[in-house]
Amino acid sequence: MTKTLEKQILNFNNNYKLTDNFEQRELSVSIVIPYFESNNTINECLKSVITSARKFGGLFEIIVVDDGSIQYTAITSIKKDLANEVKVLNIKKNKGRYYSRNFGLKQTKNDLIFFIDSDVIIYPELIKNQVKTHLNQISQGRSCITFCLFNFVEGKNKDNFNFDITNDFRDHCIYQKSWKGSDEDERFANTEYRLLKQTNNLKDWPKSGKLGPWVLPNMVLGGCFASMKVQSIAVNGCSGDFGAYGFEETSLVTKLMAKFNAFVIPVVDRYSIHIYDESSAIDKGKRDSLFQKTHAIYFNQYIKQTIDEAIQKDKPYFQEE
Repeated sequence: MTKTLEKQILNFNNNYKLTDNFEQRELSVSIVIPYFESNNTINECLKSVITSARKFGGLFEIIVVDDGSIQYTAITSIKKDLANEVKVLNIKKNKGRYYSRNFGLKQTKNDLIFFIDSDVIIYPELIKNQVKTHLNQISQGRSCITFCLFNFVEGKNKDNFNFDITNDFRDHCIYQKSWKGSDEDERFANTEYRLLKQTNNLKDWPKSGKLGPWVLPNMVLGGCFASMKVQSIAVNGCSGDFGAYGFEETSLVTKLMAKFNAFVIPVVDRYSIHIYDESSAIDKGKRDSLFQKTHAIYFNQYIKQTIDEAIQKDKPYFQEE
């Protein structure tokens, strides 16, 4: 009997190895940046991405996908000195991040895809170091999804960049009752977690498949992660089952783990900045409500499918024009 996605991720062995000696081959990079009315953050985001891509030194492209902005379009918001480095794709009607990511993914021409949100400022070494991690796994006949941790800051403090500190829950947190995805999660309230330290950077993820309320795919946030293009397309990208907010990146990570046995690897030499910009962000109350809704869809429906069923079900979302 074919295993469901749930059984595959709960039984996944994430004990990856990073070797000192591996083949140094070329790996080209495409950066996909979903955009929606993000005029306050897009230029700082692009500056950081361009700096990091140049430091990487290989072939790269940057694609900004404007998801139906009306007041502050990407074309008018991106400064002229940055525009020459960027390809802007326009979607007529706002459809959500799953669609923007898939739309951008289908237009890419390089090997490794970075999905970076327009309110994220990445540190200079990020692309180079994550590419190195992918090459390390390729040399061992494996693939992976890489991601970074964040320093979350309010928009008014966005100029105070510090890539060497983090307040990311995956580094350290005390689980808050307001974070719950379901009533079952209330039992974890006030529990202290140091997720990466407890799991040796996710290598020793619990054999039960869960740590507190989280499964392994939950460790990858949509703000910045990277996966191989061919594999991402083969599983039909991000699912549209979750609507406008939450878990669309989790669906892609889940499918890559199940289909290609892709490891989930944090690259935490430094931290990126994630800006909360009140003018373009979803209201916190609405965000919490959407999270609970999409949490239920993921745990009660999405991962009850087999990998083949999920790929087939997500095909119309991926082919949507």
